[in-house]
Amino acid sequence: DADGRIAVSGGVDRAVRVWDVDGGTCRPVTARQPSPVDAVGVSDDGTRAVSASRDGTIAVWSVATGERIGGLDRPLALGANAAAFDRAGRRALVAGADAVIRLWNLDTGECERELPGHARKVTALWFGPDLAASAGTDGEVRLWNPRTGRCLRTLRGHTDQVMSVCLSPEDRHVLSAGGYTDRTIRLWDAATGACLRVFGDEPDNPRAADSVPEVRSTHVRFSPDGRFAISGGTDATVRMWDLATGRCLSVLDGHSGPVNAVVISADARFALSAGTDGAVRRWELDWDLRVERDRHPPGVSPAR
Repeated sequence: DADGRIAVSGGVDRAVRVWDVDGGTCRPVTARQPSPVDAVGVSDDGTRAVSASRDGTIAVWSVATGERIGGLDRPLALGANAAAFDRAGRRALVAGADAVIRLWNLDTGECERELPGHARKVTALWFGPDLAASAGTDGEVRLWNPRTGRCLRTLRGHTDQVMSVCLSPEDRHVLSAGGYTDRTIRLWDAATGACLRVFGDEPDNPRAADSVPEVRSTHVRFSPDGRFAISGGTDATVRMWDLATGRCLSVLDGHSGPVNAVVISADARFALSAGTDGAVRRWELDWDLRVERDRHPPGVSPAR
């Protein structure tokens, strides 16, 4: 939710779980879905959780009780390759096997509009208040006006499919992660479509500060102020990035399998990561401390 108190997770066990972030406890688990849960969200007010299952089932849940309170009554015939939800938990962008993105009203169950454009499978979606973003196996990132369904621009530069995409809090920048032969993370200007920075285009020690991922990053997210980013990779690590310099500030080890979801709390003090090892981990972050340390070598104190 907007306060960072509640988190929602879903997985191959077909369950949706609601977590108390501070206590680390799991609230009532929802009824198991007919297929693995690939996308989840929680409303800003913390009352509604939303989930998308691989077969196309979209459900809305009460955070307090775990009961289903809405969604689509019938599965989408084309399944759900990717899904994203608005901040109120009342609308969903869903992409099926036909590469068409559909905007669904979860209160009425109606499809409000279609967003065609990708040549092949859509792999990732982001639903912001003013912009939406999509990425696909065609290597493209597309920016949309969710109110009109119009494609505003197409971002090209990845050399293989794009695994993850997200927008900065003020919709100024786009972050995307390539997959397979493209192991880069790219930072884009949302207004112009220009690629501002590429992370991961030079080999380095994969588990040290200043490193770049030699394996693909499956998930990327901005910090709430848009200054930093976090990524999860197939090498079981979580990386912290300074977007101003392109430096990897830290590599966080702990998962025993690929990390396929990351998120940063609203106050940027903590991050959550989820991996194929079945664990959800909470990390305490020190972005500014690391940046200050790098700017002022040992023995040199910053001016006050």
